[in-house]
Amino acid sequence: MIAHEANYSLDETEGKRGLLYAQKRAGEKDQEAHLKTAFRRALKACALLENEKEAGGKLKFAVNRVQVTVNDRLEAPHTSESHGQLETILNPFLNWLYEGEQYMLLPEKDPKKLTGFEVKVGKPVDLQALLKKLQ
Repeated sequence: MIAHEANYSLDETEGKRGLLYAQKRAGEKDQEAHLKTAFRRALKACALLENEKEAGGKLKFAVNRVQVTVNDRLEAPHTSESHGQLETILNPFLNWLYEGEQYMLLPEKDPKKLTGFEVKVGKPVDLQALLKKLQ
């Protein structure tokens, strides 16, 4: 789905099915508010798709595994400095969102790809609980 503020699509990169949410415009200047908005919108889309009657309950998203990238190569070139800056922004937000649950940030190593991390939370996470927290 192509929209004014973001694009939504199902993605199967590297054989992993997930939802790709690509925000086009940052509505908030504050980085934490920006992350909350992006996560809320992406997770809301996941919840809607999971509850879609046509999917027959077969579509489930593992919200304990999330890919976070910066879709601006000028703002965040693929460097260790950019990864460090993104990690500094992500850690407080992820600690709040996952309530101190252990997680790993795995940096994207391929310099041809966008700067970002795969976030892996140690335990299963409830989608509805995350959405409630982000409201």
